[in-house]
Amino acid sequence: MINFDLNEVEPVTEAPRREFGIIPHDTIVRGIINIKRGNNVEEDPCLTKYSSGSVGLEVMWKICDAEDHNMLGQAVWGKFFFTEKTSQRSLGNILRIIEDHYNIAPDDTSEVAKSKRDITKTGLVALEGLEACIRVEVEESEGYPDKNMVWTVLSKKDKGYRAKGGSTAPKASEASQIAQAPATDKNADWMD
Repeated sequence: MINFDLNEVEPVTEAPRREFGIIPHDTIVRGIINIKRGNNVEEDPCLTKYSSGSVGLEVMWKICDAEDHNMLGQAVWGKFFFTEKTSQRSLGNILRIIEDHYNIAPDDTSEVAKSKRDITKTGLVALEGLEACIRVEVEESEGYPDKNMVWTVLSKKDKGYRAKGGSTAPKASEASQIAQAPATDKNADWMD
């Protein structure tokens, strides 16, 4: 039995922090998405309504697979904006997250694929913990240090796409086989 009398616990010393540098522009990695809870409870609790009137989804990507293993564990921020000009791009990136994580081909019209793509009931919290291939960019800002941001989620057809397990984009023959395979209700990676 664990003794939860915390009067007997010795003080914890802070673990040394690992310092990460700026990831080079256009670096392609795989990341796990964590959603920053927003303030727009009426529409979706994950959305943030800004003073400008625009609405966005703020996320943190934790790098879980990269060619440079020193990047593993590094956090990179991203935002998806939902304005008249940006909604389609943001929704397209969210679709790519879902299709990449569940290995769904874009032309898959099976009931399983349709149900994975429809997050109407759960809302954006359905993205929490999903893994996808992302492009890390460097955002320069006057008066502030440069920082990394994620603006693009890659699909299997994109140049440099990094599959789960670290391989880059499949050859054309493999890509057509992947595209034709129907989605399953299970994420096969957990069974390995």
